[in-house]
Amino acid sequence: MRSRARSTLLSLALTSALAGTLAAATPASAEQSLRGGAASARAGQVCKSGVLGQDTAGHLTQHVVRNGRMIGTRRTTAPLPFTITALGYVDVRDGMARVSATTTDGTRMIRFTEPRRRPVLRVTARRLAPQRLSPALFTDAYGYYAYTVDDAGVLHRWTLTQRRDGSLAYARRLRVAGGLQGLTALTTAALRAAPRADLLYAVTARGALRLLTVPHAKPRTMRAKTLKRRGYAGVTELASGFCTGDDRGAVVALDPVAGTATWTVVSRLTSGRAVARAKGEVRGRADWRLHGVI
Repeated sequence: MRSRARSTLLSLALTSALAGTLAAATPASAEQSLRGGAASARAGQVCKSGVLGQDTAGHLTQHVVRNGRMIGTRRTTAPLPFTITALGYVDVRDGMARVSATTTDGTRMIRFTEPRRRPVLRVTARRLAPQRLSPALFTDAYGYYAYTVDDAGVLHRWTLTQRRDGSLAYARRLRVAGGLQGLTALTTAALRAAPRADLLYAVTARGALRLLTVPHAKPRTMRAKTLKRRGYAGVTELASGFCTGDDRGAVVALDPVAGTATWTVVSRLTSGRAVARAKGEVRGRADWRLHGVI
């Protein structure tokens, strides 16, 4: 039986935070990091993904994957008092990361920090205002737009809104596209600067990896591209990241039932001519039975 509201998200700024370099970041800086530069290209390609999710014991857990190898893990010392069904990246400010979460009893904004020299996450959370948000799939895109797919296969865009009383809520639902029945995973891949658009990774029930491009100005003109026709069967969780060099991204695909993870590099990610190369299983010992991953 498919669990509700599974998701992940590319957060270039968050991936840097997971690697131990927490700093203020914006979508613009994320785009700049994705583009890379001559210096990073000369140093050789480095791909990093921060895999943040909730393990079977209820702890918020983060694995850092560098070039297909798990290089570090942090987690909370105690289980969270709620069950996460999806996570989405919002921002990183003043050494603190914010992620949105759909849970079994509502929607929350989660803040976490990483104490230096300790493999521990410190977490606080607050509820968001009630809304109609009850998706089969969910991903947040840098704290402004969020995307959901419902059981009928309809993709909607939501706007994270601060109300007059100071509370936060996802509002202004907009229908983007239909015909997306059977997707098993969804995450934000990147923010394209011009023309401005959100790029989303998705996995189909037949195991294909797809790239959805949703223009900010005209979201109903969304375009879908198949990156790989097979190889992702059983995947219900995705964690995106970045690669140094020119316009390259990375994505870690999880099968929590099997407890396995693979990684893929996507070149020309924002150009409209994206090409994916599957790189095989993630090396190193880690518990990949995570849910609500970004």
